Amino acid sequence: MIGKLDKYYRQQGIHPLHFSCKHYKECKSYSNKFTEAKATFIGTEYAKATLPRLLILSLDAFNAPKDPTKRSFRWVRKITEQTGPPKKKNAHWYRTFETAQILLQKLYEHKFNNGLGFEDVGPFFAHVNSAKCCAHQIGHKQANNKLFKNCREYISKEIELLEPDIIVTQGKMTRKAIEDKFEVIKPSKGDINTYPCGFEIVKINWKRVFVFHTFHPSNYGNFHNQRKKCFDKFSGSVYKQFVDK
Repeated sequence: MIGKLDKYYRQQGIHPLHFSCKHYKECKSYSNKFTEAKATFIGTEYAKATLPRLLILSLDAFNAPKDPTKRSFRWVRKITEQTGPPKKKNAHWYRTFETAQILLQKLYEHKFNNGLGFEDVGPFFAHVNSAKCCAHQIGHKQANNKLFKNCREYISKEIELLEPDIIVTQGKMTRKAIEDKFEVIKPSKGDINTYPCGFEIVKINWKRVFVFHTFHPSNYGNFHNQRKKCFDKFSGSVYKQFVDK
């Protein structure tokens, strides 16, 4: 799977080691600390499809290192799986691991008759940045909307190559990244503000894929309210689809 994504990144000019993106000049103009593309994280067990594949789609490549070798597919996998989740509970990356654990817990228990530890969840999900580069905004502010808009042309094909069974979007810009990109089989009842526990089913590669739209963890109040109210329901919907049919 990494091989397919590596080839696609090279073709599009967004590979960390062979960067030649056509939008580079425009995107770089929005930040004097701009860092070029960071590769997607693809967990080892995600690639093997050990469990239904959970893909988490987020914002820009936050705090990406300047060294391009430390933004490659294999380096990102190595560091993520070795380091695991951060200790700070309000960190975006901590909440991303937590989201993966909640959604995959019942599926893991069914298959292995054992609990999925928080420190062990990393290999079982993939994480895509909907803006490949990092603007290093002051105060960890979100990158300029133009970065997300420019990257949207790359996201749908990348998702197809990742062959997910479940997608979780984090934040408004990530929802826009896949909006109208795939055939909707079952639409959500309404927008995330009115129906935070809603989900939709889309068709990707001739397969039914569950899509859960969440607030970004930095949107503390809305995210935590949705987490308490909806994430266990999301987990139940996933279990019902893939196990308890």
